[in-house]
Amino acid sequence: MDSRLSSQGRDERLRTGATDATDAAHEPQSAFDHGLIAPSKEDVDDILRKKRKQREPKACYPCRQRKVRCDSQVPCKTCVERNHAHLCTWYPPDKRQNVNGTAVSTSHTHHGTTTVDKDDWDRICSKLDHMERAFAEFKDDMRKLCTSNNAQNESSADALDRKILAETTGPKYVKAMEVNELSQMTGENIHLGGGSVPALIAALNKGKGNDLFGSSVLPLFGLDNESATYPFVSLWGQQGALQRVNELAKVLPGDAECLETFRQYRDGNYVTYPAVAAIERLESDLLQFLSNRRTAQQTGEHQNTGSSMHGMPIRWVALLFAAFAGGIQFSTMPGKDRDLLSQVYVCCSFECLRIVNYLANASLEVVQAMLVLGNVLSNGMNAGASWSFLGMTIRLAQSLGLHTMPDTRPLSEIDLMRSRTWWAVLWQDSLLSISYDRASSAATADCPFPPEESSQRGGITFAEAMRRFCKVGLDTVRNRLAPQSIENRLTRCVDLRKEIQRTQERAADHLRDLGSCRSIKDQSEYWIVYLHASYMTSELCRPAISPSTAEFDKSNHLRRVCIDNLMNTVDAFLGLANSSPIHTRSWAVTHRALSSALLLGILGEPLRNPRAQQLLPDLINVLRNMATLTNSELSPPIARSISALSKLSASESRTPKTVDDWQQGNQVSQADENKMSQQQIDEAALSMGFDEAGFFLPNPLSGFEDESSPYALMDSIIWGGGRQGP
Repeated sequence: MDSRLSSQGRDERLRTGATDATDAAHEPQSAFDHGLIAPSKEDVDDILRKKRKQREPKACYPCRQRKVRCDSQVPCKTCVERNHAHLCTWYPPDKRQNVNGTAVSTSHTHHGTTTVDKDDWDRICSKLDHMERAFAEFKDDMRKLCTSNNAQNESSADALDRKILAETTGPKYVKAMEVNELSQMTGENIHLGGGSVPALIAALNKGKGNDLFGSSVLPLFGLDNESATYPFVSLWGQQGALQRVNELAKVLPGDAECLETFRQYRDGNYVTYPAVAAIERLESDLLQFLSNRRTAQQTGEHQNTGSSMHGMPIRWVALLFAAFAGGIQFSTMPGKDRDLLSQVYVCCSFECLRIVNYLANASLEVVQAMLVLGNVLSNGMNAGASWSFLGMTIRLAQSLGLHTMPDTRPLSEIDLMRSRTWWAVLWQDSLLSISYDRASSAATADCPFPPEESSQRGGITFAEAMRRFCKVGLDTVRNRLAPQSIENRLTRCVDLRKEIQRTQERAADHLRDLGSCRSIKDQSEYWIVYLHASYMTSELCRPAISPSTAEFDKSNHLRRVCIDNLMNTVDAFLGLANSSPIHTRSWAVTHRALSSALLLGILGEPLRNPRAQQLLPDLINVLRNMATLTNSELSPPIARSISALSKLSASESRTPKTVDDWQQGNQVSQADENKMSQQQIDEAALSMGFDEAGFFLPNPLSGFEDESSPYALMDSIIWGGGRQGP
């Protein structure tokens, strides 16, 4: 048996040697073959490499180089876990094989001349011919679309106009707006507008039975993502996805603390801004997640991978960490500890987003996590960063087509979640756009409202009412940017105010009547709706405050409506602080109350209106008491606002209404002197419309359109020394 094997091996070596000899005999002999020139090391290595017998590799190129196990998949599990799936190839770049299994020889350059195999050249020419025929067919199809059989006797311009009008109003146009291409890298649907060239080509190629573009046209136009790795990876941190996931798992607290933190998010942050499309589903997944973790701890089995943690995908973990960050903000922890732990969870959530490469692998969970993170940034008085972060969130949401709605009714569960998520985007965009008076980042705000179950007590729900208010807010910003006359602008304000009133009339009973509230949650929703409706109404009527609108009939009425709703906004904040103080930690709620109070003071309303005169000191006391109860320091914007309101209150107490009031007003109490110097009071009074004697100046709005306007002054107070927000 051994002799037979030895004989076979010897015969095999003889045949191999004969073959090598034959190949060597037919190879062209160079100068160093005749001994004329001594061969260099590179030439010898090149000859030996050519004569080496090609063997079929059993592992991908990265695994062979690193000498690790490979599962023979493309991409293999090892490359995916090491976060370089795009490098998983079976042949190095200079020895990649073609479909026939023969090695593609490396192109050699000698004196500026490149040598390519004939098979490669023929293949390239064939592909070019194929592309030329495809583009020729595309031009013919485009020419046919622009030619109408019944427009022979008409001008080409008129015929084209009618054809465009027919296509944009017919059912075909509606379908073109809902084109979704499958990304070859992520498997997610990528939305394409109906007017894009890839969507048009995909529609033309549909049904022809050819495989010219394959399963997707995105790679052909360079619109797909070719790399699965995060492009901004740190060069000094941990690189392995699995190692990073394991480190993130260590940050998670115990089961009881996880459930408590989630409850704080659900009952606190989520009430003021429901960014999660299905909070019940997230809670159910959390219970399963914790169960999987307990099982792994008991059995000692490691369930984490580079793309999952305890059986849940990393994009879901990003949403969980974001919810924890929002929940901590509404906890009873001391202020500094609360801010620090919330920031830790924010970093963990964003690390998860980096692991999944959220820029290229957008998903519903990714968008929701980014919305929650943006809200957390705002609540931490970083509204400028939240505004910038929201722009990227909107782009990712549009890439998933969340701004479109299918025609089918009723909506499926996933379509309903997509619609809710998009309106959560518009919700946050409305709050920030109206606050900064900037153009909305979302080009589409006319998406239908998601169908919601009506309140058990009749009427639309809290979420539905807030979505309608947010739409009015976006329309208000667009109305300001549109070039139009002052009279038309005021008329548009009246129309938008009617929309707010209709929403309030259709709202559920507990949203319209405080006496119909049956729980703390009902009362919180009542005050929040009251606050946002009042503030939006004051924003709508804001042009009536300008002296340039005094000559119009609607101006006086709208100015009174604006002032009344500024007071209503402050009143709603005080009511919310009395019934549910925890919800006043929402940035949107606090910002709108402070803005309204500052405007009332700057406009001098407390001097003329007893209600406004009482609201400002009450607001100051509530904000100071909240900081004392939570053992936390006031944020700089709130501290500056309280200081300005205090100065306004001090100036108001000195403002004379009669001769007796004037004599009493000159005597400042010792307590007020301890709070601020007389010079500070005088400077504040002069800057906010009071003369040196303490009288309110007759026209504080003379500079409404310049930097001395009330709104510019309000921004200077909140942001400190000029507008510091981005």
